[in-house]
Amino acid sequence: KFCIRLAGCQYTVAVAPNGYRISVRGYSEKLPILLDAVTSRILTLIEEMKDGSDLSLQLKFQKAKETLLRQSKNYRINAPYKVCNYNARTLLEDNVWHVENYIAELEDDINPLTMKECAEITEQSLRGPIRAHALCFGNIDEEETKRVSSLISERMLAKSRPLQSVEMPVFRGIELPTEEEGKRIFGNDFAGPLIYQEVASSESEENNALELTFQCGCEHTLGYEGVAMLTLLAHLGYNSAYSQLRTQEQLGYIVSAQSRKAAGKAWSFVVLVQSSVALPSVLEERSEAWIHQFRKQLQDTPEEEILSEANAVVAQLLGRITGLGEEASRGWGEIMNAAESDIDEPNFDRVEIVAKQLQNRSAEDIRSGLLDLLDTHLIGPERRVLSSRVYCQNSREEYDENENKPGVITNFEGVQKLNQFLSTYPLAPYWIQR
Repeated sequence: KFCIRLAGCQYTVAVAPNGYRISVRGYSEKLPILLDAVTSRILTLIEEMKDGSDLSLQLKFQKAKETLLRQSKNYRINAPYKVCNYNARTLLEDNVWHVENYIAELEDDINPLTMKECAEITEQSLRGPIRAHALCFGNIDEEETKRVSSLISERMLAKSRPLQSVEMPVFRGIELPTEEEGKRIFGNDFAGPLIYQEVASSESEENNALELTFQCGCEHTLGYEGVAMLTLLAHLGYNSAYSQLRTQEQLGYIVSAQSRKAAGKAWSFVVLVQSSVALPSVLEERSEAWIHQFRKQLQDTPEEEILSEANAVVAQLLGRITGLGEEASRGWGEIMNAAESDIDEPNFDRVEIVAKQLQNRSAEDIRSGLLDLLDTHLIGPERRVLSSRVYCQNSREEYDENENKPGVITNFEGVQKLNQFLSTYPLAPYWIQR
């Protein structure tokens, strides 16, 4: 690595949910050489791990395994608001593993994870059915790009067959139940919202946390306009929530309102509060009260201010790219967006089209769109809401009181049971023409 840095180059090898990602950066004439060295080393390392005769490699593997186990266990002592977010994700994303599953695998003494097993799985991933996507960006020329393409084909594709569409890993978003749907699952005593609660592992933790997730649909149903309106709603909501819940009510130092895209292309409006002075139930009550207050604010906001805020969001979306890395990252993101949906042509103009939805529109038209989004998904009877709560040890009494109530989940097993009753969102992205 030191020699590579001296040559002005860098590389990373990472594991993504749907495959491996190799990135090389630096002087263009060195990149094919660096990629050659990295891919060659990956393949020879697999053989060395399968052989298992190198004691130093065995020690490195054991150390890496212990480090991964320690990092996995550390999630338990994360800040409560981070645990809230993690728990919400395990419920909102289909076909996921909980971190406790990974810990159990790493601690399994009966059938321990071996270096040879890791190597065989990696080899199967790289030499089995495979589909490759590549982006060559910057001052790399056509000849060097072709060298990169040939190298990928020779090293990774020559001994494998193409990955078929039906074999592609699929990640779907879970659709939360409405109150009426919840009654059919949990009984008539269910009053909503759905609650996923946990007690903080650390006895020294003094904070409670709440994350309210209001599902606003998926990309297929929202379309360009819906995504643009949700982005503007979150922009306006952040300042309003911070002013009310943090500054005026002083519930906690961490307060946020934001839009969020989950796996499976599901979009939500999220309110987050971490507090050392209020229980999660109180945080939820105050957050719900703020939402109604926020609606009145939108009704009373002057037209010129609405247009000003819309223009601010447009400016953020169309902000000038300040570096080559940022531009490459945005392009790669669009390529991956298309790949996840098994679409050949990425939509590199997506952000610009979203921004256009807020341009050349009247203030009343924008206000109407915001209020419709808010009334439908944050306030109305058909809203789909998840209350993710984390209690400190001193607040356990409320946790115990809620434990057996309908619509309250306390562990990942409960999530898996609930998912049997729930639907998933369509995967089609909003930028596909219908």
